[in-house]
Amino acid sequence: ASCQTDLTLVSERKPKGLSCWGCMTASGQTSSASKKTEEMRNKQSKKKAAARGVFGDTENMKEKARRALIRLQYNVQDCYHETGIIQKIAKHPMFDNVTLAMILLNACWMAFDLDLNEADMLYEADPIFQVVENLFCTYFSCELLIRFSAFKLKSNSLRDFWFMFDSVLVLLMVLETWVLTIYMMSSNPKSSSDLSKVAILRLVMVVKMLRISRMARLLRSVPELVSLIKGIKAASRPVVVFFVMWIIIVYIYAFVFRQLSPPDSMYFSSMPEAINSLLLNGLLPDHAVLVNNATRENWVFWPLMLTFVSLAVLTLMNMLVGVLVEVVGALAVTEKEGMTVSYLSGELRRIFEDRQLDAEMPLTQLEFKKLVVDPDAAFVIESVGVDVAQLVDMAHNLFEDLSKAGEIGFSFECLVELILNMRGTNPAKVKDMKEQLKVIKAIMKETQRAADTGFEKLDLELMRIKDELRELRQAHTDHEIALSHPESDDDEDDDVAPDVASG
Repeated sequence: ASCQTDLTLVSERKPKGLSCWGCMTASGQTSSASKKTEEMRNKQSKKKAAARGVFGDTENMKEKARRALIRLQYNVQDCYHETGIIQKIAKHPMFDNVTLAMILLNACWMAFDLDLNEADMLYEADPIFQVVENLFCTYFSCELLIRFSAFKLKSNSLRDFWFMFDSVLVLLMVLETWVLTIYMMSSNPKSSSDLSKVAILRLVMVVKMLRISRMARLLRSVPELVSLIKGIKAASRPVVVFFVMWIIIVYIYAFVFRQLSPPDSMYFSSMPEAINSLLLNGLLPDHAVLVNNATRENWVFWPLMLTFVSLAVLTLMNMLVGVLVEVVGALAVTEKEGMTVSYLSGELRRIFEDRQLDAEMPLTQLEFKKLVVDPDAAFVIESVGVDVAQLVDMAHNLFEDLSKAGEIGFSFECLVELILNMRGTNPAKVKDMKEQLKVIKAIMKETQRAADTGFEKLDLELMRIKDELRELRQAHTDHEIALSHPESDDDEDDDVAPDVASG
């Protein structure tokens, strides 16, 4: 009942011609019944989450995903105008593809600029850097302006996350490329203090680092990358728990080693040194040298390097191993299925040739029964995991479906497909359940027909028995009447005797 309520609310929530979140909000508030239902579901989800503990629950994740997809899905293009050249440009797939290409080029250009551009400010750089930066800034500004102009209600742009995200990045890019450049060129370099220049340089550095976050749009456009990000999010809780467990173990052993080691120990001279030695040389020996060398240059590199190793090496590499195992498993199943199909079709073709059967002609019901009871064919069929006796029992139902479809028999391809589908190792599907229901209904109809025929015969037999009993009862009644009047018969005999004598 709650699912039907949600589906009804979803169908009513989208008014005609209005499908964006802002329009749905303007159409009315959610009913109290749906709020209560949602609260109950949230409570149930929290209880299940508390029950499953550290490790994720597959069924709970499926249920959450199903509930999220049942609701009306948000699409920013539903908030755009329905007519006009601007909305047509904003909705065109080429517009998104060109923007993604520009984001990729901008990310590559940022690496090129970081290595070869030695100027602190843009106006001090070589002309090629100035031209390219202005081109990128112009394109992203125009792209954002087109998207903003396409909104039917401009206030809906404030509700779109990706529009606000891009707006902040474009604003920072405009600030770095145009505003700060104009400010620095218009001001007197000699009058500006060193402190203000250092502050501006730090601002430019922060802006450049934030611009790389535009790569998130590339991740969003590739479904496989989105799946990996969701996988990292789902695994974040158990990963963090294991990391905490590692830290606790490292801290305990660092304390013990520090207590037992002399003050001039190479690895355990202090608690931070002991923790660093156990963490890097003990848990991450392959990256110890890199992390230690980077930390000597700047202490900020130590947490950054550990975050990189934890995310890129431990998490993603183990996810890669899991994905490879799954792909290899799927490939092995596919190859095994291909070998089974090849063996079955080859052997059946050989049997068809030996029995002088035409593989191009449909196989009738009589030929099908003769084929499956043939010793060679039965051995081949059983070797792929099919019960021959069950296949023979199902022949009537199978050919009954064919006759309803107007066909006289199975083709060779359909025969191979039928045998493969009748394997006992196949997982049950909705199609199999439907076929099972059809078989049960056919059996019930046949049973009902036989029962009706039997009841008719029973009724006739009961009527015959009833008639015989009536006749027997009548005969018995006549006999009793005859026995109850014997004297009257004797008197009649006495009257007759004198008459005979006188005569």
